[in-house]
Amino acid sequence: MTEFMDYFEEFEVGFQGYFELIEAFIELDYELGEIEDYDFADSYDIPEGPVGSLGFYGGLAAENEQGIRAATGFERFYINFSGSADYDVWVDLGEDQGEIEEEVEISQEIDMTVNSIQAEFGIPLLLEAESDLEGLLQHMRFTAGGGYYWGSGEMHTAGNRETQITDPEGETEKESVEEEEEQDIEADGNFGFNAGLGFSAPVDQNLTVFADVMYRYLELDMEIDEAAISENETEVLQEDMSGWKFTAGLGYQF
Repeated sequence: MTEFMDYFEEFEVGFQGYFELIEAFIELDYELGEIEDYDFADSYDIPEGPVGSLGFYGGLAAENEQGIRAATGFERFYINFSGSADYDVWVDLGEDQGEIEEEVEISQEIDMTVNSIQAEFGIPLLLEAESDLEGLLQHMRFTAGGGYYWGSGEMHTAGNRETQITDPEGETEKESVEEEEEQDIEADGNFGFNAGLGFSAPVDQNLTVFADVMYRYLELDMEIDEAAISENETEVLQEDMSGWKFTAGLGYQF
């Protein structure tokens, strides 16, 4: 579980604490005979991890007669976290006191752009082919490498609280509070590593198609600007960006 997930789990922990406080208050009032009924409902949509999206890669590669390949290039990819939570509490204080209802909704979304400069090396799975299957394996290679990663993004938090008080005569008083916050995120530079399998085959004399499936190991320190909401200027989270990546494209031989 990454530290960004802890951000969303705070919704659930906070709401459960609020629920326990309400229950303690209501149990006391039940004993005093001041509350006739109540209802509390809550729900959460907490992500299990970051969701990746499309990115792009461009670079240069060199390959010798044995098919051993070296490449360097620039990569950019995008990730997204989003979560939400809400609760609804209703308390009936009796005919002499009326009713109170409160609804709270909170949502949070994090969008990140991550860049890297990479170097990779590939070795064919088979150097010589004597059959069609072996010929196919000649086009496949084991690829490993690493790169330097950095990035930036934004965290958007929105909250809405609506309170309705109904007096014994049936007249209602409503209050609504909406808040939105935008916080900048900077990802400190760090090194990451890739390993997996690749495939490349010539289309004509100069054009080649390629595809790679690799696992990326990467951890980045995220600095979240807290100046707008607290006395602390930044909060630093260490986020695990590891996961599978798929790359496909065309190569041109000069």
